[in-house]
Amino acid sequence: MRKTLKHRNFIHVVGMWVFNILFRHRKIDQKKIFFLNFSNEYDCNPKYICEEILKQKLDYKIVFATSKNTKNLGDFPKNITIVYKGTPRFYKEIYSSKVIVENDIRVSFQGVKKKKGQILIETFHGSIGIKAFGRQANNDVLWHKMADKAAAMTDYVISNSKFENNIYKTTFWSNNEILLLGHARNDILFADEKTRSEIKEKICKRYGIDSNSKICLYAPTFRDDENQNIYQIDYQKLAKTLSDKFGGNWAIAFRLHHLTNESLEDKKELSGAIDVSDYSDIQELATVIDCGITDYSSWICEYVLRRKPGFIYAPDAEKYETDERPLTIPLKDLPFPLGKDFKELIQKIENFDAKKYKKDCDSFLLKHGSVDDGHASERIVQKIKECTL
Repeated sequence: MRKTLKHRNFIHVVGMWVFNILFRHRKIDQKKIFFLNFSNEYDCNPKYICEEILKQKLDYKIVFATSKNTKNLGDFPKNITIVYKGTPRFYKEIYSSKVIVENDIRVSFQGVKKKKGQILIETFHGSIGIKAFGRQANNDVLWHKMADKAAAMTDYVISNSKFENNIYKTTFWSNNEILLLGHARNDILFADEKTRSEIKEKICKRYGIDSNSKICLYAPTFRDDENQNIYQIDYQKLAKTLSDKFGGNWAIAFRLHHLTNESLEDKKELSGAIDVSDYSDIQELATVIDCGITDYSSWICEYVLRRKPGFIYAPDAEKYETDERPLTIPLKDLPFPLGKDFKELIQKIENFDAKKYKKDCDSFLLKHGSVDDGHASERIVQKIKECTL
């Protein structure tokens, strides 16, 4: 007989309770680091902290939690231990780890209760974000409860700016120690040309893009009402406009938000664009593109570190802020030219002023107190070293 969702959830909760009892008293290994990533992929801040540990050849045992349904399992390094969330092995490993690094509040949703002697580092997965999150953004009482539990266990919260410090303090981490170290995930945006070329070659080969082409990434955020009209734009006209303005041949790539990915049924109708939604690491995409377009997603406020052309396309701005989420920064205060309809977006590209844009980007980062400089991973790993002495 097929189990109902309620039945499966009951089994999951009972399993967590049993596994907590069985493994909570395991001895802590001072040299074990446990990574917990909400996406279940090898990406975001956990990936780049892990990469720095491997780069330094430190004698840590690295454990990375994922899901049995992860499509990009091959992205994980072969010299780390992979465990699946919710399994006995998951609880065995997390309760014997000295340091737990996560980028959301998954530790609470897995029912984990940090032990005395363990260190929990929260990196979150945003940056200088445009849209609000936490109590400001939703009324999910369970999510708030889990976030409060996670915050109570958190030893350090990693921030990349004075702006983000304030956001943390007004959400769930008002009583936590916030470390202004920068976001590990943004280090790659400062990559040298050799590294950048290697990443672009990998991406172009995977999606059949001419490596000599310039790439524009269009990656809007999700809508609670699942409205998908935001993806229905004239990609061919966009490519021609970019070519006329900046020269060269342009490939337009679109990336669906993970909450939209499975629900967008007419991706084949998005002619003139390449679907890169299954590419797990948006930071690598942001590292190689020549132009970025979004609406309210925070990735563009990280991409700004490259000072490459970026644009906001927000045809539903008023409705979004009223019905979906409030904005932490007014769109007019962003350095990115704003198009409230497709015609205006095209005009903004045609009239793009590179010198003014660079000046606006510098002012934006200075105003919000960004400390990202390509060395955040090193500083975070140094903190981990101090925690494991």
